[in-house]
Amino acid sequence: NNDYETLKKAFHETATMKYITKEGYKEVNALEFFSGMDASKPKQNRRTRIEDITISGHAANARLEIEYPTFVFVDFMNLLKVDGEWKIVSKIFYRKSKMADNL
Repeated sequence: NNDYETLKKAFHETATMKYITKEGYKEVNALEFFSGMDASKPKQNRRTRIEDITISGHAANARLEIEYPTFVFVDFMNLLKVDGEWKIVSKIFYRKSKMADNL
């Protein structure tokens, strides 16, 4: 919720984020993408749910749903246990409109 310092603890420094926009495929460094966060801004109106976690040894995958008033982000996070700490090493996501559900 705009707290970059907390987010930075979760992501590995070389973590990637991959997604599709109207212009096509995008791939960025996740920490660089989120670096403009400002914790002094008001908290966002959203609800986050961890829908699924799969762990196998030092590798894991988590599926999250982040619900906003008009849309939902579905995040797929890949994690590795690096030096004893779980770190997100890659993220892909999809933004789905709640309005489409009502059609």
